[in-house]
Amino acid sequence: METIFLPPVELKAVKCLEIHYLPTAILLPVAVSPERLKQLKQVRRFETSDEKDFEAAYEALLSSGPSLDLEGSIDARWSVFFLGENKQGLLSTYTDSFGRQGVVDGYVVTFTAPAFLQWLEGRFAA
Repeated sequence: METIFLPPVELKAVKCLEIHYLPTAILLPVAVSPERLKQLKQVRRFETSDEKDFEAAYEALLSSGPSLDLEGSIDARWSVFFLGENKQGLLSTYTDSFGRQGVVDGYVVTFTAPAFLQWLEGRFAA
C-alpha cells in the first residue's frame, strides 16, 4: 500500500483558492508543465473565498490518494493554489486531465482515484 503524500494545511489559514484550467479541447504539441500552466493565454482562471470550497478541495485531494512518483511527469491541465493572508502560498497542486497524475508542492504524485479532478470539473468546468 502506497503512503499518501499530502502536506497538512490549516484550513482556517486559507483565505482563497486560485484555480487555473486548460480545457482538454485545447491541444498543444508538448505536455504542459506546472510552471507553464499559469502563463498560457488559453487558461481559464477562477478564484473562490468560500470556506466550503477550501474544505471540499482538500478532502477531494486527500480522497485521490496522492503518492510520490519519483519517475513521473505531468501534462498539467488544472492547478489549485491554497492561499493565505496576502496571497501567501500554503499548498500548490496540479492534476492532469485524467486525474491520474499531479504535482503537490513541487513533488510529482500518482493519484489512486480521480476524486480531485472530479471535484474540480463539477465545481469549475461547467
